[in-house]
Amino acid sequence: MVLGVEPGVARDGVGRGANGPFEPGRGGHVLDGAARPADQVVVVLGEVLGQLVAREVVVGHDAVHQAGLLEGLEVPVRGALGEGAGRLDDLGDGQRPAGRGEHGDERLPVGGDPLAGPVEPFGHQRPQLGAQRWSGHRAKCTDAGTVITVDPNPATERFAAWLRTPEGEAHLDEGALLVAAHARPGLDVAVWLARLDELAHSVANATSAPALAHALFVEHGFAGNTDDYDDPRNSMLPDVLDRRLGIPITLSVLMIEIGRRRGLALHGVGMPGHFLVGTRDRDVFVDPFHAGAVLDAAGCRDRLAALHGHSAGWDPRYLEPVGSRAILLRMLNNLERAYGGRRDANGVWVARLRLLFPELPSAERRRTANVLGALGAFAEGAAALEAMVGVLEGDAAVEVAAEATALRARAN
Repeated sequence: MVLGVEPGVARDGVGRGANGPFEPGRGGHVLDGAARPADQVVVVLGEVLGQLVAREVVVGHDAVHQAGLLEGLEVPVRGALGEGAGRLDDLGDGQRPAGRGEHGDERLPVGGDPLAGPVEPFGHQRPQLGAQRWSGHRAKCTDAGTVITVDPNPATERFAAWLRTPEGEAHLDEGALLVAAHARPGLDVAVWLARLDELAHSVANATSAPALAHALFVEHGFAGNTDDYDDPRNSMLPDVLDRRLGIPITLSVLMIEIGRRRGLALHGVGMPGHFLVGTRDRDVFVDPFHAGAVLDAAGCRDRLAALHGHSAGWDPRYLEPVGSRAILLRMLNNLERAYGGRRDANGVWVARLRLLFPELPSAERRRTANVLGALGAFAEGAAALEAMVGVLEGDAAVEVAAEATALRARAN
């Protein structure tokens, strides 16, 4: 769908009344009669994504073919637009092990060529609209009918701000809830933080990591989802709280954050293929996916061998702590796979969030940008590729520039 600004008079290109519905699959200028006196009008070209009513339309700058791909860019236009309204070996974590229903989380991206400095959410990449430029955070028009900007998803803005917070000050629960807010528009983060507070209060007698593991994964019944490991809900903290089902990394996030509330110093352990919780004792680890089993280093090594086979090898660094940012990036990797396996349009927002991490290796950044293009977000994918061209050299820069040009052509 292409959003443009041109002089002239509003026209109803679908042949329906100004306040009537527009049929899916029909194209034209989606405007109502009150815009006709304007000096400039907004023209929306392309297919209508669903049964829309004039004065409430979906607009965006990408050509898409499914409702939902413009998540974060759905804009109500009312009043005829006149109202101010160090590298470890890849052990193949994405492969399914022999165990029933279980496979590894995506590996933590390490090494590569991260971008320098923070990455702004795509809502701040302001493409030219005729003679106008997107320059703010709300979609509204002047009295003359000129579009100023389109809203980014507020959760994306908050997530980008979370990423700018120093590692030690960024709470993991808030970041995980902001990820989930993209799948649940309107999710109130404060409400779910209060749910975690209540759960922490209910396990007040758990004064050690093993005791907390028993309270959460035995008494309260939080468990690994062995029946449908790839269900995206397993990666959403609110769904984990509601359903008491998750995968290793989200169950670990739950334990870490409940432990923080109880004064227990816990951290994530990014063992390839199976996330764990670490404690102050360097030889005590918890496996939340398996009923909160307490393991020593040898037990962790056995768990890895059970997932990947003894040929996978072992490195003691697999048991080193990982920070909140790395945990959330790994969660997004899992969601990318989960949605990709279902050919789900939610993959668009997952890709957007992954691209906000400056430390994302260049190969992963390039692949993720092309995922956006494959899901119909051509302009966003092109913008991400274009940002890479200036930091690449030689053939790689030429290839990425060509990919960006191809996506731009499809966006137009």
